[in-house]
Amino acid sequence: MSNFNFGHSNLFWELLIQAIEDERLGPERKRVLLISPWIRDIPLSSSNLTAEDFRNLLGVNNGKAMTTLSDVLHAMTDVGFSIDIVTLDSADKRLPKNSRSWLRKEADFVHSLQRKGMSVWKKIGLHAKMYIFPHGTLSGSTNLTNQG
Repeated sequence: MSNFNFGHSNLFWELLIQAIEDERLGPERKRVLLISPWIRDIPLSSSNLTAEDFRNLLGVNNGKAMTTLSDVLHAMTDVGFSIDIVTLDSADKRLPKNSRSWLRKEADFVHSLQRKGMSVWKKIGLHAKMYIFPHGTLSGSTNLTNQG
């Protein structure tokens, strides 16, 4: 399976950037829905853009960190985007003890999004992977993680 950082992430970031750049989007179309059983805060470096590039795209210069997907999603909510997340309930994620640090990273990411007012739903048995943007949709077998 492809690593999310090599291939799928290019399409993911391209669709996210198209949404940010499209000044014609009305409030009803400024929506992003991310559905993935496994989800993490992927690094901005996987987008091939710099923090400054994203600040310019979003028209923000608030001095806040801009190093991860959550930073971009937070800034998008500040400019009127609605971001919704659906992920597998952690009670349904059985990992060996030495891999449970991933659950903590995911929980931190999810709590960060919720604190910013984004809706995060957790569903037991979720297997779907779909990323919906105003200009397109990605679906298939790629989780929103570095390991994909």
